Amino acid sequence: MTRKKSDIQEQALVTAVSGKKKSFMNVIETSQGHYFRFREGEKKEGADIITPESVIDINDIAHALSNICRFMGHTREFYSVAQHSVLCSYILPGEFGLEKLLHDAAEAYIGDMSTPLKSLFPDYIELEKSVSNRIADHFGLAHGYASLPEVKFADTIILITEKRDLMPDLPHDPDMWQWVLDQGIYPVKPRIDVWSPEESRMMFLQRYDEFIHPEKYPELEAISKKTYPVKMDK
Repeated sequence: MTRKKSDIQEQALVTAVSGKKKSFMNVIETSQGHYFRFREGEKKEGADIITPESVIDINDIAHALSNICRFMGHTREFYSVAQHSVLCSYILPGEFGLEKLLHDAAEAYIGDMSTPLKSLFPDYIELEKSVSNRIADHFGLAHGYASLPEVKFADTIILITEKRDLMPDLPHDPDMWQWVLDQGIYPVKPRIDVWSPEESRMMFLQRYDEFIHPEKYPELEAISKKTYPVKMDK
């Protein structure tokens, strides 16, 4: 009798816990049925913490990011990392558009952690860097692409727009975003219309296809520098 995949995975988990076989607790199963595996034991200097057989799939990234809520879930309503990424990609899209779309792609495999918390967990920062580099290799991007000034600029614009539209007002600290405004960065004029997770997933994949196969969308080239986020709200 052929054993079901779920039965095999359950047995693997049992044997891992009992110590009879190599642990499978360092493996993530993705929405598309792939596996993303981290190396066990202490990481050697210069060694990749992600195993070579780990699979990167844009469908996995779109699915996971569409189900992760921004701001650790503290938005007025569910608002996904996938939608955030799509909106970022529209900020001067002719400049590193794909990098902007994928700047949070690592979260599909390691989850989201707020910026204040990251400073307390240096190991997470290293893990995030390793996963981002693997993603960069897969999609033909440069290592460190998520930290490009153009990407950070777009990320900050959408961040403060999200703050305006999706987060509660903070009367006790009304100037907490003044440091951004002092740099001449303002939210975009249109208000954010929140998408469902499924809409976010589909829009993310559509946007990815536009960058990968621009020949299919000749009309986008003509309007690429006229998309709405260029108009700031001062």
